[in-house]
Amino acid sequence: MTLIVRALVPTKVTLLGEHTVVYGEPAIVIALDKRLIIEMRRRNDNVITIRSSGLTIPNIEYILTPDSYPQVRVDSAIVSRFFSYIIQALSIVEEELSVRRKGVDILVESSLPPGVGLGTSAAISVGTIAAYSFLQGHVLEPREIARLGHRVELSVQGAASPMDTSATTFGGMLYIEPSRDIVEKLPITDIHIVVGYVPKKFTTAELVRQVRNLRNRYGELINPIIKVAGSIVKNARKALEKRSLEKLGELMNIFHGILEALGVVETEVARIVHVLRLAGALGAKMSGAGGGGAFVALARSKKDAETLRNVIKSLGASVVDAGIANEGLRIEQVGI
Repeated sequence: MTLIVRALVPTKVTLLGEHTVVYGEPAIVIALDKRLIIEMRRRNDNVITIRSSGLTIPNIEYILTPDSYPQVRVDSAIVSRFFSYIIQALSIVEEELSVRRKGVDILVESSLPPGVGLGTSAAISVGTIAAYSFLQGHVLEPREIARLGHRVELSVQGAASPMDTSATTFGGMLYIEPSRDIVEKLPITDIHIVVGYVPKKFTTAELVRQVRNLRNRYGELINPIIKVAGSIVKNARKALEKRSLEKLGELMNIFHGILEALGVVETEVARIVHVLRLAGALGAKMSGAGGGGAFVALARSKKDAETLRNVIKSLGASVVDAGIANEGLRIEQVGI
């Protein structure tokens, strides 16, 4: 029987800290139990096939040469990025483990579209690394998988924090502080968050570059803002630990204002965030890189959360029906 491995990877929502975490400031991120699945089947040749289900990305099939990965030309920028994360992850595993390339069939399953700020690229990177290293005969520690996943995102995007790959690897609610190499799981599972998204108009790489260019032009203004953002996250952690939801909501609103100042909040998301606050959210903000994409709201109760979900649907946006994924990456061997 052919060896088949499945990596079940949570997605994520950024509660606080997007963009400023790239500059070493802290962030709080939540793994979502809306899982992306990477299924990998070992082949007897050097062919790699990539198929997708639910990602609205067409099938890709190509031959892996002994010397290098071929250059595959695709028309869609989304397809190109999707392809790049997988190929880079395979290459990094081979480099790190000093192993030869193997032919594999890869199936990516997800009910979330790529590129909306919910960690699908990190989940693809982490899942590909975990499954491919397993097929190569190596069971990597979670911290190593997260580290290699971060390398993938850095390579593809040009700049990235370890936030998303940590969340999709470890699960739970995480406090991340890159400047001090801190990745800490917070013992909090009982808050009511509501997550939604609209189509995204720009890639993460474009938005990260936009903020970097703004910082380069107005460093004396933007650098203090980034430091203030870090202070907001630290205060939010204290609010979480004290279960002070009202304060946490206020800090989410303030952080959204910082993202507005950085120019990454798209008009439709700004409108939805405003309406959610009027509808009773304790706090609401853009989440992820911006330019459309994801947003998150904090509700006082389960009943209030359901009301906010209905508001999101009435505004024409999509709701992510998911809670906190306390368990992170999971590997299953389904064939031998």
